[in-house]
Amino acid sequence: MMVSRWDWYQATLPDHRPQAVTGALLRAWELADVVPGRPKNGYEQGANIARGDHVLASVWWGNNPGVHVIGTGEDAPTVAAVLQDLGGHRVTRADSCVDWVQSGLFDRIAYQLADYAATHGITINQQGDWVRGEGRTLYLGARSSPVQLVVYEKGYESGGDTNWVRAEVRIRPLKAHRERVGHWCPSDAWRASRWLCGALEVIGWDRLEPESIGTVWRPSDTERARRALIQQYGRILASWADEVGSWEQLGAELRDKVTDLVS
Repeated sequence: MMVSRWDWYQATLPDHRPQAVTGALLRAWELADVVPGRPKNGYEQGANIARGDHVLASVWWGNNPGVHVIGTGEDAPTVAAVLQDLGGHRVTRADSCVDWVQSGLFDRIAYQLADYAATHGITINQQGDWVRGEGRTLYLGARSSPVQLVVYEKGYESGGDTNWVRAEVRIRPLKAHRERVGHWCPSDAWRASRWLCGALEVIGWDRLEPESIGTVWRPSDTERARRALIQQYGRILASWADEVGSWEQLGAELRDKVTDLVS
C-alpha cells in the first residue's frame, strides 16, 4: 500500500457547539485567528480559521443541524485529526491522495484503469489534452456516486515536474456510513468499494478487502420471510437433519413433503 494522506476533509459534528469546534481548530495551528467566513449550503453563519490570507479551515453553522467543517489541501490532515479528537463527526466528503514522480507512469496506469472501467461498466470521464498528452485527468465513477477515482498529471496543474502524477479517491459516504468513516485513516479510503479495490489491483497495488460506503443492503420481503422462518424453526430443522442423517437428506425429505402439500 502506498503512503497516502487526506487532501480534502469535510464533516458535520451534530453534538458540538460552534465555539468548541473553532477553539479546537484554532489550537491546532500557531499564529492562526478566527475571522468571518461566508457560509454555504444553507448554513446561516460562518467563520474561517486563517493565518494571514490563507484559510486553514472553514466552519459553518445555523439553520442546518450541527457544525460543518471543511479543510482542503495541505490543511486537510490537521482538520481530520482535530475532528477525530473531538469525536462524533460524520464525514460527508474525504479525499485521500497518493503521489508519484515517474516518467511514463500516467500513460501506463491511466489506460489500464480506463480499460478496467470499460470492462466493468464504470463511468469514464477524460479531461485535458489527451492528443498531446499534457494536463490530463481521468475520472472513474460518476461525480455523484459515493466513490470516485481520479488520476491526473499534477505537475502540469501546479507548474512542477511534468512526471508528477497524483491519484485521488474521493468518497462521499451515504448517511448510514458517515460516522464509521470518521474513524478512518487515509489508507482506508482506498477500500471504499469493491470496484475500486479491483481497479487498484489492476495497476499493481496489493489486494485490498473492500469496505463499502455506498448502498445499504435492505432485505426484500421474501428474504425477511425466510429469515423469520429460520429464526423460528432453525433448531427444529437442525434436529431433523440430525435425525435423517444430513442436511442433504433433509432437503430431499422437505422437497417431497412440500411437493405433496402443493400438488
